[in-house]
Amino acid sequence: MPLHDLYPLFPELQTDIGLQEFLTPISGSLAEDYIAPADRTADLAELGTLCTEQIGDGPAMFDAFARSYCAPYRVQVERTFEGSPLTVARAAQLTTDFLAWLTERVQQTTVRTLVVVLDLLRRAEALPGETGDERLWHFCHISGLDAFREQLFVVFPELGRQLAVLADNGVRHLRRMLDATTAAVADGRLPTAATGSPRPVLTAISYGLGDSHGGGKTVCRLTFSGDRALVYKPRAMDVEHAYAAFVSRIDPDLPVLSVWCGDDCGWQEYADQGQAAPAPAYFHAAGRLLAVLHVLRASDMHYENVLNHRGLPVVVDAESLFSVNRRAGDGREQSAEIQALAQTVFSVGLLPTRIGAPGVADASIDIGFLGYVPGQQAVTTSPVLTDFGTDQPRVGFTAGTVETAAIRPAGDRRSVELQQLCAGFAETYDWILDHVGRVEAWLRELFPGVAVRSVLEATSKYQKLLQTASHPTFQQSTPLKELLLHRIGLGRIDHLTPPVVRAEIRDLLQGDVPYFSLRTDSTWVYHHREAVADVLAQPPLAQTIAGLRAMSPGARDRNLRIIRAAYVDLTEPECDAPAYAGHTVPSAPARTRDLVDALAAELTDAVVAAGPGGRPGWIGATIRDTTQEFPWRVDGLGDDLYAGVAGIALFLAAAGVLTDEARYRTLARDVLCPRVQALLDDPTRRRRQVSGGMAGGYPGLAFTALEVARLSASAELAELGAQLWSRIPEDLPLLEDADFLMGSAGLLAASVTVESGAVTEAAFQHLRGRLDLKPAPDQRLYSGFAHGTSGTLASLARYAAAADDGRVELASLSRIHEGLYDPGAGHWPISNLAPERVARGWCHGTPGVLLGVVERLVAGAPPSDDPRNSVGVLAETVADTCLGLNLSLCHGDIGNLLILAEAAGWDPSGRIADRVADRHAELVTRIVPGALAARVGKSVLNDSAYVGTAGIGLGMILLTGEVDVASPLTLRRNPR
Repeated sequence: MPLHDLYPLFPELQTDIGLQEFLTPISGSLAEDYIAPADRTADLAELGTLCTEQIGDGPAMFDAFARSYCAPYRVQVERTFEGSPLTVARAAQLTTDFLAWLTERVQQTTVRTLVVVLDLLRRAEALPGETGDERLWHFCHISGLDAFREQLFVVFPELGRQLAVLADNGVRHLRRMLDATTAAVADGRLPTAATGSPRPVLTAISYGLGDSHGGGKTVCRLTFSGDRALVYKPRAMDVEHAYAAFVSRIDPDLPVLSVWCGDDCGWQEYADQGQAAPAPAYFHAAGRLLAVLHVLRASDMHYENVLNHRGLPVVVDAESLFSVNRRAGDGREQSAEIQALAQTVFSVGLLPTRIGAPGVADASIDIGFLGYVPGQQAVTTSPVLTDFGTDQPRVGFTAGTVETAAIRPAGDRRSVELQQLCAGFAETYDWILDHVGRVEAWLRELFPGVAVRSVLEATSKYQKLLQTASHPTFQQSTPLKELLLHRIGLGRIDHLTPPVVRAEIRDLLQGDVPYFSLRTDSTWVYHHREAVADVLAQPPLAQTIAGLRAMSPGARDRNLRIIRAAYVDLTEPECDAPAYAGHTVPSAPARTRDLVDALAAELTDAVVAAGPGGRPGWIGATIRDTTQEFPWRVDGLGDDLYAGVAGIALFLAAAGVLTDEARYRTLARDVLCPRVQALLDDPTRRRRQVSGGMAGGYPGLAFTALEVARLSASAELAELGAQLWSRIPEDLPLLEDADFLMGSAGLLAASVTVESGAVTEAAFQHLRGRLDLKPAPDQRLYSGFAHGTSGTLASLARYAAAADDGRVELASLSRIHEGLYDPGAGHWPISNLAPERVARGWCHGTPGVLLGVVERLVAGAPPSDDPRNSVGVLAETVADTCLGLNLSLCHGDIGNLLILAEAAGWDPSGRIADRVADRHAELVTRIVPGALAARVGKSVLNDSAYVGTAGIGLGMILLTGEVDVASPLTLRRNPR
């Protein structure tokens, strides 16, 4: 077959050479030898001749095909159950239950093809009946006939092969499970303690508790008389047995499940999934469990693999121990931050962990054991029949809900959870640190040569490819489906060997999720006991022991930072709210220096050192998508000023000046230089990153580089920053926003500070081109600083003062801005479309409006007595109603206090300055130190400049007026 005919299957590889280089190492000449099958779907119209029956009394049953396909298996399945003393008494019912499960699997596999056949018969008018439901009844009836099935498999031979494999594998798996269980009961490997009776009887079997692997093998739940339940796993369970012994030695109070090992299979006690213990005990135990799993380099401990048992969390699937491993050659392509994050507790999967919700662009779901919420959307989609009841049903793929039992103690606060989780983790981590030699001996004793799972690709990706392969097009030809399944190797063939991809394709052709394993004493990856790739830098047990020996107080603290970062979106708002005593507290400048020094030292100690040819950076909480309800993710921090490395660097440089500590300034320079250079070297990436403006794009990084270069006296960084800043005019057309935070208004303010004529003019023209001075009545207009008229007015005022231009735009926007004020309510609403909503931050709210007024005064505007623009009126509102929120710059107390400090210069009474001094003193002496010690509020769980610890430190510095550094709120320097 000409390779270009395969382009639709591989749109990423649109050349013959590219396809050949990809396909040939995996499957040789399969593509060249492939002959496309003749399309015989038109022959299916003859199926209408099978409609000879009158419509019966029963409803149309769309699973008639699946039930008739599975019916011939009843005899051999019932004989299987009759052949075991465990099941002979209930053979008939157990047979019915098994066939119901098998029927459901056949139905899922065939439903898309059956819908296509029904549509073809309907369009050919081959089905009798006056109405859609009558024609549907006839179709369902004939789909259960042998003649229908025979003709269907002529047209769709791959479907026939797939169903035969599925059914045969299912029956074989049943027989293997029942034979193993019967033998284990007979020889005592499954004792009375496991089954609950010396003469046990199986009363029910639940199949398919998880994906199928290795020829249809699945996990089953076996229920014996007396409701005693065991979980059967069709793989060796030596790792679970060893894990239970290991946990019991380290922490006997943590629950473990009893395990009984068979030959390449095993049985496990069923977790009771009962009510959780009270919060402090429960989460303290979760922290201790997290430490144990971290030492064992576990992964994939999400809400399905950890459940409640006897009131505490318990691991129900230990196959993913020893799975956090360095591959041979790791470090050449991964950043130092990603490598460092992989070595932390975040890899375990127990912590809250958000991923994008399938099919919902602006939503996310939490797959972590401690973040899961019952009823949330499932990770994978399943085929769902819609519009059933007519002859025009359709198949859609829908993510259902997950109903795993609730795990967290009901009604308990996340702040309590976080504190206890950290305490439990630190307690067990420190115990292990004090007993490294003993723990190493246990590892060597319990886990020699043990098999564990190696997850080479996300299960959801395998499932999605299997769903694609179920399309009728691929049911016409096995070679065509096999070619489609080669997509699993795209982007991976360079770091996975062709034998691995071939093994994945073989499993997928069986309808299974591919399953690979590791041995704790080998660097090879195994597939069904066959070594297929030598990929690890060291055997898993050796890497685990090396990790054990590398444990340290510093590593413990890094892990505690990651635990806290996972909770940024979860702790209650009141955890972050300052509580002022209301009386004057003396504050010495040394207090501020000590606080700033402590924050800077913490960030310096937490930096991830650069690898060869790399760059230093940080791992922690960072914002990925502000449109989502839960925007924070644990990851390597990006380059941005808002929540990334640039913001931290700006704080460190200023801290270095305030404390006269050179290492802070040096680190700030060292993290910025390679980032700026990388953007200069890659124009394509640079152009992509103009989006986000000053807060989220490269203009913010360039501005920070210039500020840090000035503060650290770095000629190298100054040159690099100037080069990157000079690229802005050519990239500016790609910037869509015009607001202060992410658009050209902020860029205009920054360019006035930098005194860059070319960038200033380009930013003004960009802003003017996007400034709508005749807005429609239904057009949303924000009043605040970050996204609204206040910030844009401030930028225009500074530009008008510096360039003697833009006064027309300034006057027009001022009139629009003043029209947003609600005189009846006496407040500034968030926007014209939400007049009842009042915000209290810099980004949205009265503080931002006040700052806009002050910035215009600084630029030369005359003071006003109009309550809309009166510094005194606005400042009183901010001081009375906009404190006690949180510690952030963007929408919290420190940002609002900075704004009040700016306003104090325009208050001749001195009252504002006094209130600022009082609140500043309380923050420095009591509130901020207390928040940093507790570490439960959002502002102290992340390191960002606008909403985290870097912003707290930078705000404290700006309040002193002792360092000439630009404020993130105005992008203007204002030493006092």
